[in-house]
Amino acid sequence: MREDALITEVRYAAQLPDEAADYTDARIRTELNIVLQERFAPELVAARVGMLLKPFSQTPPAGTRTYPLPSRAMAAGFECLDITDGTSYWPLTQIAAHDAWKYETTTRGRPAFFTVVGSSIRLYPTPDIAYTLRSQYYLRPSRLVEKQTTPLIGVVEAVDLFTARTLLVTTVASVTDRDTGVALVSGKRIDVIRGPEQAALATEGYDASYEVVAAGLSQSISGTTITLTSSLQDYSEVRAGDYVRAHDQSEWPTMPHEYHAILAKAAAARICRDRGMYNAAQALEEVVSSGLSSMKDAIQPRVKSQAQVLVPHAHMLRMRGGYY
Repeated sequence: MREDALITEVRYAAQLPDEAADYTDARIRTELNIVLQERFAPELVAARVGMLLKPFSQTPPAGTRTYPLPSRAMAAGFECLDITDGTSYWPLTQIAAHDAWKYETTTRGRPAFFTVVGSSIRLYPTPDIAYTLRSQYYLRPSRLVEKQTTPLIGVVEAVDLFTARTLLVTTVASVTDRDTGVALVSGKRIDVIRGPEQAALATEGYDASYEVVAAGLSQSISGTTITLTSSLQDYSEVRAGDYVRAHDQSEWPTMPHEYHAILAKAAAARICRDRGMYNAAQALEEVVSSGLSSMKDAIQPRVKSQAQVLVPHAHMLRMRGGYY
């Protein structure tokens, strides 16, 4: 659902009357963002099926041992962390912050350990050359913001990722940064979001899944061309038909569309509690808990080592004279 359809769903589920002036569209978006970040994103990460998982890399100068975490990295951490000199790569072992002092040394070398300190990664020992740090991290879902003036604004029409690193977006001048209210400009980081085909998106109320395929890309804009200015950022999955938006902004929840309605009910439950409608809040919460449980079951991968369980009805296994 797009954010306006979600807001309508929340108003209906929370039994909000038209005169409920305290619950503006902006307030309801805030409630939706809270439940998206606090309840749904952790479940998607816990499933460990690749949802929200993004690569990043950076290459500070030799002698630099502290690397900043990506700005939208979730507290869930990393799937992997390694360093490379361009020829070979070596995995790093995480150590507890309170044990880091044991690995301190005045001698530089190839790092073998790391710890997370605040919003940074610290390597041990201090690198002796300019290694590239590579990782897979969990991206915090994009914030829900007010929709663009039309759904087809910001569509990528052509890509050249391997030579010029450019995207052709003829409507880029119409894409609005919803935090500032002005059009995208050079230097403003962007996200690229994948959704349904353009013809389907043009249908009002079309329900589909969305995902962030590239986040926080550095860029410059010249006319209808966006040039991606960093060679270290991953944009290999960007393709024609994707949508350009300001960084950390989307009018669609970046999660499987089957659970958009559950997201709306979770926000409605919060609103009902705020309004003292505890019975309604409890009823909604039961639906949400059941929906989250179903979501976990649905997105968990089945592997070949797991046996398929068949539960027959009694009449399926019958012998002469009785049943098994």
